[in-house]
Amino acid sequence: MIRRNTCSQDDCIYPVFAKKLCKSHQHLRGDKRDTKPKVNKTIKKPKYKASGERTLFDSIWTTRNRVSFISGKDLEQYNALGLYLNMFAHVLSKAQNKYPKFKLYDKNIVLLTPEEHYLLDFGTKDQREKYAKENDCSWQDLYEFRDYLKELYNTRYI
Repeated sequence: MIRRNTCSQDDCIYPVFAKKLCKSHQHLRGDKRDTKPKVNKTIKKPKYKASGERTLFDSIWTTRNRVSFISGKDLEQYNALGLYLNMFAHVLSKAQNKYPKFKLYDKNIVLLTPEEHYLLDFGTKDQREKYAKENDCSWQDLYEFRDYLKELYNTRYI
């Protein structure tokens, strides 16, 4: 007894999917159909290659005084808050690969509070001046040091 709209195989009561067969009996089809296996297209992530920055940061943390280059504030409190990596600032920016030879040069990295680091990277000159007034400090030493490092970079690598 074959019911209408059910699989044509004996004792199968599942609904027809194609060619009078249900999904579980499609392998019995006699016609030619696309039997290419489906390719799972996964995005391959590039393998992470350590740059050596973390090792350099650890070395700097153990060898230098743990105070801000600009304000002289103690940095231990930020380490306890989990802001360890935010305290290491590149004087000559590593962004856009402008100074690639100084990316891992230890003299190019200074210790700053996370707020100072943010102001150095993204802040305006007015914001830095406001911070300097509020905290009784100066950015001038950092600017002079940056100029010295630029001159050093240009004499060595250009």
